[in-house]
Amino acid sequence: MVDFIKAIERPFTDFKKFMLGLLFSLIPIVNFIAAGYELECGRLASKKQFKLPEWGGYGKLFIKGLLQFCISLIYLMIPVVLFLIGFWGGFATLFSGNPDAGLIIAVLISNWILILVSVLLFILAAYVSYSAIVNFAIKGRFKDGFSVDVWKRAFTWRYFMVIFIGVVYMALWMLLLSFIPYVGGVVAGFVGGVTIFTLLGQVYSEIR
Repeated sequence: MVDFIKAIERPFTDFKKFMLGLLFSLIPIVNFIAAGYELECGRLASKKQFKLPEWGGYGKLFIKGLLQFCISLIYLMIPVVLFLIGFWGGFATLFSGNPDAGLIIAVLISNWILILVSVLLFILAAYVSYSAIVNFAIKGRFKDGFSVDVWKRAFTWRYFMVIFIGVVYMALWMLLLSFIPYVGGVVAGFVGGVTIFTLLGQVYSEIR
């Protein structure tokens, strides 16, 4: 059974580790280390271990975070390309010296089906990519981000519930800290990331 309380409390159970997570998250490129750390939280949660992992093996954490980014990028590539194709004329005028609002609206209307499909596919890809990432985090191989298990587990009620609650929780943190430029989003992202992957690690180990 998923322990939501432990997942919510987890980022704050060790102040030093929490602050290190925020520090790594603040620095571009280096923030892949923080992303890898969040995956490690998910892996340990799948074993019902809720203590924040020790910071160390920064190279491995960086690689994990980088591979997580690559997995997400691959899943999101198709809907993004479809959207760019459907809205290409709108982009051309939007970034020209004299944007034409009428032309942008015309492009949206004439390509609304393609744009709608791309948006729906983007939502689906983002939803499934969490399953892909946690499967990679637990099993440790890049190819595990694209296995059949990723899709099987993603379309279960328990996975949906955990993703929904986790994303809403992160969104609340984003809203709460939105008055702090950049740093607020970073804090919300790290807190939400540790919590979401702690939830996903638990539910992933229980879904067969």
